[in-house]
Amino acid sequence: MDLTIERQAQFVEWLKERGMYNPMDSTVTMQKMHRVWKESSRLPAGWISADERLPTHHHSVLGYVVGGGLAMTDPMIDIVSYVGKDDPRWLQFMGEAGDAEVAVSHWKPLPDEPAR
Repeated sequence: MDLTIERQAQFVEWLKERGMYNPMDSTVTMQKMHRVWKESSRLPAGWISADERLPTHHHSVLGYVVGGGLAMTDPMIDIVSYVGKDDPRWLQFMGEAGDAEVAVSHWKPLPDEPAR
């Protein structure tokens, strides 16, 4: 991980904002999270940064999940729910286990239904 002190501070702040920072994490874990951080800024057009804008109400969207839930080792794209302004959490459906709180870096509305 070749980071300047300033970029390292930005990375640590990004992790803290998402509840993913642990100063006891190994170098390998930090390298994986750094890769997620870099990749999240290179998503294709149409993705909205969760830092810039959030859904206006509780509904399902596509989310780039960077931590928690099923994304324990690698980021993933999945349908997630943003709870809302009064309870600003992202949830991922975990089957019979219920919902898990996750960290989402980017999101986009679900596509329209196909024409019949």
